[in-house]
Amino acid sequence: MISLFVYLIIGLLVLTKGSEWFVRSSAMIAHLTGLPRLMMGAILIGLATNLPEFAVSISAAWKGHGGIALANPVGSNIVNTGLIFGICLVRSRMVLDPKCLPIHGIPMLLAALLTYVLILAGSLTWIGGGTLLFACVLYVFWSFLSGKQDSPAEQLLEEVGENRWESTLSRRNLQWTASICLAIMGITCVILGSRWVLSTAVALARILELSESVIALTFIAAGTSLPELATVLAAGSRNHHDTSVGIIFGSNIYNMLGVIGISGLIGRLPVETANRLFDFPVMMLILFIPFVPLLMNRMPGRKTGWTLLTIYTIYTYSLFTIYKVFES
Repeated sequence: MISLFVYLIIGLLVLTKGSEWFVRSSAMIAHLTGLPRLMMGAILIGLATNLPEFAVSISAAWKGHGGIALANPVGSNIVNTGLIFGICLVRSRMVLDPKCLPIHGIPMLLAALLTYVLILAGSLTWIGGGTLLFACVLYVFWSFLSGKQDSPAEQLLEEVGENRWESTLSRRNLQWTASICLAIMGITCVILGSRWVLSTAVALARILELSESVIALTFIAAGTSLPELATVLAAGSRNHHDTSVGIIFGSNIYNMLGVIGISGLIGRLPVETANRLFDFPVMMLILFIPFVPLLMNRMPGRKTGWTLLTIYTIYTYSLFTIYKVFES
């Protein structure tokens, strides 16, 4: 069993590294083709932080593991907000623009609510998946027109090292060659890593006698959220706190609308009782908590951060203890 955990960690690392390489190449190719910087940001923000979730969930849906395909993005949202955003609030005094949370948060809450309503009816079919994917396209279009992704885009393009590539590879043909090679290596690692993670997760679930959803909500969700953690910590170290919020909430939106939407189009996603009565309500609660201080004309701080971390810890512990109650 220890070897399976090692394989899972290796698979997640390969998946994450492949995602990083693919995003770096995408940013460089977009720059070489002269695409508007704002358009790059609107697309790359979701691609950069959610590519692991896309890869794992799509692979799971394709191979008939719908429980993993649904639980992975839900668990990722819980990790993004409960763990990563909680850590950000606790480790530093975040000074946020009062408009930042509503701008990014309201679309996030609406996306989560739409997804929850669709899964209440039972299994998510291609109709529900298509609805979510259509909403995702509208969100990307709105982000581009309104310019809401501008700040996260600037930070992302700085993180992927666009300027460093220009200085290192002065000749345009070398830039194209390096970009294409990196894209091929990245997508290869993403495909291999996602398959590795999926097969290992299924084997772990059988050995531990747990549902595949539990593995996806914990180990896989934490692993596929590594890009969000790295990008958010990098933004926080530069005091770009509004960027951190935009990345976290934007990732949550793409998880709900994009990852679940495409997975639903590929294959039927079974919705278990635990998903309806436990996972989604906990996710909705965690997503709403950062907005509670706004009701008192305050901004979320360390108390909010500790609240998020506490709920995340209790939820994760309960997955290995009382989760089977919902399955009986």
